[in-house]
Amino acid sequence: MIRAATYRSVAVRAGVLAKLLWLLCCHSALSAEVADYLSIPGPIQFSGTSYVFAWSSHPSADYYKQEYLPAGQTGDHFDRMVLLEAITKGIDIDGALRDLSGAEVVGRVARKAA
Repeated sequence: MIRAATYRSVAVRAGVLAKLLWLLCCHSALSAEVADYLSIPGPIQFSGTSYVFAWSSHPSADYYKQEYLPAGQTGDHFDRMVLLEAITKGIDIDGALRDLSGAEVVGRVARKAA
């Protein structure tokens, strides 16, 4: 009898702790501001559509990425996207095309399709 109550109590505490951790993670992810590394806060007008600044990354010292999406779309659920990438030194255009070869874009499109 005592063992069953102890296990139940531990399970309830673990469940509550898991929910609290989930809430903390989601809150910090939702409240985090996206860094505008390229000084292009948006919105960007392209081909008759307005794109708002949605995501950024600074994967290496000289490499920056920013995504812009139409209003109401997210990085997980989008139909269109404008992706700006900047390399500040150490590579020329030919090298960038050869080395980068769109692997990140392929990965994002694959995540969208999944």
